[in-house]
Amino acid sequence: MRNRSLFCLLLVTAVPAWSAGGLPYYHKQAASVRGVVLYPNGKPAAGARVFRYRRGNPTGLQGGAISGPDGGFVLDDLDPGTAYSVCASKAEEGYLDPFFLPFGLATGGRCQDVMPQVGFNAGKIVLTLAPKAGTLSGRILDALTRRSISRGKVTLYRPLKLERDVWVLVDAKSATWIPSVVKAPDETGQFSFTNLPEGQYLLKVESEGYNTWFYLNQSSESSAKPLHIASGLSRKVLVALEHASRNQD
Repeated sequence: MRNRSLFCLLLVTAVPAWSAGGLPYYHKQAASVRGVVLYPNGKPAAGARVFRYRRGNPTGLQGGAISGPDGGFVLDDLDPGTAYSVCASKAEEGYLDPFFLPFGLATGGRCQDVMPQVGFNAGKIVLTLAPKAGTLSGRILDALTRRSISRGKVTLYRPLKLERDVWVLVDAKSATWIPSVVKAPDETGQFSFTNLPEGQYLLKVESEGYNTWFYLNQSSESSAKPLHIASGLSRKVLVALEHASRNQD
């Protein structure tokens, strides 16, 4: 009799629960959402990467999907009742992820906030890619000999300060946050920065034996002039460095 009771108990625990729709689920049900990714001009964006982030958690990236030929996508295995931000990007074409703020600048794309329930959620969410990022390239020369300088570093940065919940560009001494990217010139003195959101930047070039250079041939950070990068466009600069010894004579 005892063995028969144990056998019946095992049968009960092995039987799955059943959903209202007649399909079995085991302990936890998932939610799914459908959507479409569009270019800024409204056309479907095929091959875009779609990501989901847990709301209020910048490190809450949780997988995603790739949009199809018609821009459509499906996100599965979402936790019901959990708030997500769903975003899309196509970085290889210059369309950045709008969830983040590279250099403290919004990329201009549009995410969608969802709180899915069990099963497939009705309707489609629409994700719009950010406007294309810009690029900056340049070459470093000796101001006197016009020969290429291949040593040193190039820093592109934005000294920022939070004022009334908005990050504004300030001088470096007043900044509380300075996002930056540093590059080294190649053997021909050339350098480049890609995937730059539209906005104002500061450019600094340093090389041993030369005066530090800021955009528009400025020699100090206090007099540095901002450099504007436009969406989808490439900008070039020529950097002519002067020997540090020349100012000492």
